[in-house]
Amino acid sequence: NEFKFDSYPIEDGGNYVEVGSHNGLLGFYVARLFPNINVHLFECNPLMIKAIEYGIIQNKLSNVTVYPFGLSDSNRTAKFGINFQNTGGSSLLIHDGHTKNIDVRLYDFETILSTFDSIDYIKIDIEGEEFAIFDSLIQSDSKFLDKVKTLNLELHDSIYPDLNLDKSGIKKFISKFDHLNTIYQD
Repeated sequence: NEFKFDSYPIEDGGNYVEVGSHNGLLGFYVARLFPNINVHLFECNPLMIKAIEYGIIQNKLSNVTVYPFGLSDSNRTAKFGINFQNTGGSSLLIHDGHTKNIDVRLYDFETILSTFDSIDYIKIDIEGEEFAIFDSLIQSDSKFLDKVKTLNLELHDSIYPDLNLDKSGIKKFISKFDHLNTIYQD
């Protein structure tokens, strides 16, 4: 129960957003658990996008939308490292474990997700790129999280120790949002 859907259920008509959806399995589970919500899956790895599209069709999921691009701190094209041994370890932070590097399209996190009136539950698992997103939100003193009820965030500072990623600033920023249910996956 690491995602605590029983503690933080998503109401009918609500929005579940997953940034870094990998193969879509969690999103499919959420779509079945809450059949009257909207599930939005953001993924930039073309291999995983195909898996998600196939899963939507095979599972006949009419409440799931896949967005074939990544979210970051700006609009740009970036190198993305694919790890064929552990596809969940593919990331924008290129390292020796990546077998192949490809160009992917990224869009600004806040700009894209501000198109939603509200977000009941957002899960962010993007292998280190969460630091760029939160640095941008912190620098602009963003109020974006006012529209989010539950945030499930995986911070990857321990995977990239040589980058000196500091999760304490992110946690301090998030703590300003009193209404926000926060689940850390670190």
